[in-house]
Amino acid sequence: MLRISGTEKVVAYISDEFVLLLVTINPFAAVPVLLSVTAKMTAAERNQTAFRACLIASVILLFLLAFGQLFLEKLGVTLPALRVAGALVLLILGIRMVFGEVQGGSAESDAPAGDVAVFPLAMPLLAGGGSIAAIVAMTDNTVKSLAEQAVTAAVLLAVMAVDQPPLSGPA
Repeated sequence: MLRISGTEKVVAYISDEFVLLLVTINPFAAVPVLLSVTAKMTAAERNQTAFRACLIASVILLFLLAFGQLFLEKLGVTLPALRVAGALVLLILGIRMVFGEVQGGSAESDAPAGDVAVFPLAMPLLAGGGSIAAIVAMTDNTVKSLAEQAVTAAVLLAVMAVDQPPLSGPA
């Protein structure tokens, strides 16, 4: 019989959360949009925009990690309903990826007004429906302890640190 130690459980827990967040945040899907909306920027400006997008998305997701369930309860949305909605969002995204639909405009189009690090990069691409549903479901206040929620927050920050280099691309 295979025995699993406490350390192995922690490593499995952290790696499961890391993979789930990496897949739902999916920085690689944001790269074409980043290149499109920053087509007229220098490489340094593009890197700074990617960094700001990751930072803003991190703040949004950390806020929802801490207060998302309370907010949903006030709206009358249950966590099982959120999980179903999040699963449907991920299903639709998966189907779109399989059939090759790519979001974003062409390089010739003008960048949208406002800060592109906020919209469309940080929200909804990095901190979109799937990642919001995942982070709120992963930190269910009735199931997860404060320590487990802190680990999830640390894993989220690690994922966002990993997300930034693919968005920045070559300098």
